[in-house]
Amino acid sequence: MSLREEAYASVKQALLKGRLAPGQFVTQKELCELLGVSIAPLRDALKDLEREEFLSIMPQRGVRFRTLDRAFIENAFQLRSFLELGAIREVVATGRTGFVEAIRNRTADILRQAEEHIDADLLTEAHEVDMQFHHDLVAALENDMLATVHESISDQIRMIRLNNRYVASRLRSALTEHLNIMDACLAGDAEAAATALEEHLAISRSRALGDDDIYL
Repeated sequence: MSLREEAYASVKQALLKGRLAPGQFVTQKELCELLGVSIAPLRDALKDLEREEFLSIMPQRGVRFRTLDRAFIENAFQLRSFLELGAIREVVATGRTGFVEAIRNRTADILRQAEEHIDADLLTEAHEVDMQFHHDLVAALENDMLATVHESISDQIRMIRLNNRYVASRLRSALTEHLNIMDACLAGDAEAAATALEEHLAISRSRALGDDDIYL
C-alpha cells in the first residue's frame, strides 16, 4: 500500500470510527497529528476523498467534512439502489449466486440466536453479515469499476449509520428482509429478488432520514 493509500484509509477509518465528525473543520496539520501521516500523501488522499464527497478542501485553511444533511442521505441511498438493484438482476439472471448460501446460513443462525438473547456482540455480527451481503452482491459481478464505486457509497452509508446504529428492535425484521432477498436469489427469481431488495433499501433510507423511529 502506498503512502497515499495509507493516508486515505486512515482518514476513512477516523470518520467511520467517529474520531472525525461530519461537519467538522480541521487543518491539514491537525489531521497529520491526529492520524500520524505526513502532509504530502495526506494532501493527495484528501483530493480523492473530496471527489467522493466526504469533504471539501478549503485552500490555505483546511478541510471540512461533509454534513449529513437530507440531500446527502437521499443521494447516497439513490446511488446505492441503482447499483444494487442492477447488480441483483444481473447476478440472478447469470447464475452468479454461489456466494448466497453461506451468508444465508449465517443470517439464519443470527436470527435463531436473537430469539433467545440479543447483546452487543450479536448486534455487531448482524451488522457485519448485513454489509457482507451487499458487498458480495456487487463483487459477484467481477467488475472492478462498479466495486470501487460501491465501496465508496457503502462507506458513506456506514458514516450515516454512526448516528443511527443497528438496534435490537430492528435486528429481526432487517435480517428477515435479507432472508427474503436471498431466498429469491437461490430460487432464480431475479424480479422477486429485486423487489425484496428494493423494499429493504426503502426501509433503510426512510429510517436514515428520520422518517421512522428505528433505523437499520
